[in-house]
Amino acid sequence: KGCRECQQFGAIQRAPASAIHPIIKPWPFRGWGIDMIGQINPLSSKGHKYILVATDYFTKWVEAIPFKKVDSKDAIQFVKEHIIYRFGLPQTLTTDQGSIFVSDEFVEFVGIPGIP
Repeated sequence: KGCRECQQFGAIQRAPASAIHPIIKPWPFRGWGIDMIGQINPLSSKGHKYILVATDYFTKWVEAIPFKKVDSKDAIQFVKEHIIYRFGLPQTLTTDQGSIFVSDEFVEFVGIPGIP
């Protein structure tokens, strides 16, 4: 439920509880989670609607960058510039399987040898 009225006045959705399993990584920058936040409202002062965020599971280091629009090419460039070039190849890259992360381009990119 995305709109403000639905969040305030809509019925509460009850989901059955499930076990929580921590993600444990033995070294810094070996496992990253990546997600897209957006559309943010109101827009930023420069008109950005989305934020692409990656978090290292060991150190909790965060890399984030705003976008006016995001596609798989932007996500690939983000992973290259903000994760691989700065911290090396990660062992794992975990996504929520959003549309940009399951696109053919992104799947092909992470299928390259040495890319998780």
